[in-house]
Amino acid sequence: MTPDREWILAAVARYERPLLAYVRRLLPDGDCERDVVQDAFLQLCKQPREELEARLAPWLFAVCRRRVVDILRKDKRMVATLKPMAEPPARGPDPNQQLETQDTARAVLAHLETLPPDQNEAVRLRFHNQFSYREIAEVMGLSESHVGVLLHTALKTLRQTLPHLA
Repeated sequence: MTPDREWILAAVARYERPLLAYVRRLLPDGDCERDVVQDAFLQLCKQPREELEARLAPWLFAVCRRRVVDILRKDKRMVATLKPMAEPPARGPDPNQQLETQDTARAVLAHLETLPPDQNEAVRLRFHNQFSYREIAEVMGLSESHVGVLLHTALKTLRQTLPHLA
């Protein structure tokens, strides 16, 4: 097996599930998320490893995002809604704590859905995928400072609507 083949297989193993979850939230109907992610990995096969290795994750997410935008434009369904991500699993042995955590997660996710789509996406990339501002900027095709403004505005709005979490 060639080193590039091993690298691509490792990328598929590492990023397939996060990319599927990301695409699932962007598409209003999840019929073609696997095709979008597969297209991203096919494009990866055509790229020089040395150009992408240091920024692989944001590159893959950006490829998927561009493909989703193309699909939505083609289908004339530019929808301003993102599907909510799955609730984080409750942790801790105390059932009351688990219920409180689940309620808090539901509240945050519900309020996250009220944010404009670009703020919602930036928050999810930052906190769900642990992307840096630079990586989010690359995925969304924005400047790092614009990403900072989106995140600041989104978090300020969430703090105002969920004061008990601030």
